[in-house]
Amino acid sequence: TIADGAFKGVGAKQIVLPTRTVSVGNGAFANSELTSFSFPEGVREVGDEVFANCDALTSIHISSTVEKLGEYEGNELKSMNCFSVCDALTEITVAAENEYFGADQGLLYKKENGKLTELYFCPRAKSGKVTIPGSITKVWSSAFEYNTNVTEVVFEDSESTLEVKGNTNLGTGVFGNCKVLKKVVLPNGLVSVAEQMFYGCSSLEYVFIPNTVTEIGDKAFYNCFALAT
Repeated sequence: TIADGAFKGVGAKQIVLPTRTVSVGNGAFANSELTSFSFPEGVREVGDEVFANCDALTSIHISSTVEKLGEYEGNELKSMNCFSVCDALTEITVAAENEYFGADQGLLYKKENGKLTELYFCPRAKSGKVTIPGSITKVWSSAFEYNTNVTEVVFEDSESTLEVKGNTNLGTGVFGNCKVLKKVVLPNGLVSVAEQMFYGCSSLEYVFIPNTVTEIGDKAFYNCFALAT
């Protein structure tokens, strides 16, 4: 077991955990100078804010044995703050054999019965266009918040109604303060544009809102100065 804050603030660029490691505590590598990290096979539980404020971290690999990632209450995930304020993070990869987590285009997803079902997190330095699979039924709050390079997000037509997971620990702004985001195509079947969904997206020019939407939340498009259609 790696204790809470065990490597907090260390200057090492690389750290290799022993294969006998089964859990990693809260904030274990926070404020460190890691540039990349791979969880070894055998690790099952990873705490909250493990990599918080790791400014040089560019990539993370999650092994096949990881079952819990973030802060939990009982068996239910409460928040996904593991990678908060990792400004250089471009990619998260997950071993294909992992039964609980998956990755696509560098984004982190929940996996159930071999299928990606919930979008947890988009790295802050992920760039270009992101296409979200139609199997996704939930997008966690603040999933893209403060991303600096994604310009377009397209949701494939959902296989079931998409909902934004309201989580007070993360807030509600899925795309909040994505300063270079220009275009978003929301999926058919979406019922609500959540509170502060596009808050502070100052470059946003186009959003497709399907006719299934019946509610637009408070400050959903606040400070979207460039929005035309």
